[in-house]
Amino acid sequence: MRDGTKFLLRGDRSHGCQIKYNPVTKQRDDSTALSLIPLERSGLVAFESEPVTPGRYYSVKMTEMGMEWLDENAPCDQTKELIDKK
Repeated sequence: MRDGTKFLLRGDRSHGCQIKYNPVTKQRDDSTALSLIPLERSGLVAFESEPVTPGRYYSVKMTEMGMEWLDENAPCDQTKELIDKK
């Protein structure tokens, strides 16, 4: 999320996905991101807007607590290396 990758979590909090685009076809090529579920439960990520429909997907963002946790556990130089590898 820190590098701008977009993530969605279903309104019932049972499924998450990472939004990716195939550079060749320019089509969406989403992948499952089940790690969003425990991250949301622990308060490290949150919905950008309150979910209304349980079956619909909503954008999530990293919370302030999530950013602090990331700063403590992944130093900036390590995070930069991860971003550069993509």
